[in-house]
Amino acid sequence: MPSEKIINFQLTNKYIYYAVYAPVYYGVTYWGAKCIDYTGNKIYRVNRNNTTESELVFDGHEQLFYNYLTGGYIVTGDYIYMDYCRIMKEDNYTWLRRMGSTARINFKNQTIKWLNLD
Repeated sequence: MPSEKIINFQLTNKYIYYAVYAPVYYGVTYWGAKCIDYTGNKIYRVNRNNTTESELVFDGHEQLFYNYLTGGYIVTGDYIYMDYCRIMKEDNYTWLRRMGSTARINFKNQTIKWLNLD
């Protein structure tokens, strides 16, 4: 694999999808804990037959977050499904909040469809 700092991964017939430890610090929560996105909000993939060259398939650009602690995302075909999380800021506090929607991201066509499962 291209990195030794893999946080989680998923397998399909053809690819290995994974997130790498690349922390981004956003601030402090109400409880004094650090608000950190440990994955840099990116998902990569590598062909199972050639694990030397990886490809970035998702970059949230610090706007579309997933919760990697709960598994974060599911890959099926050309789609990534994830619970939408958002950076919340109030006074001097920052935290990631699950917003109640699921995003279906087509990384081939670079489109997003919002699924409200509530």
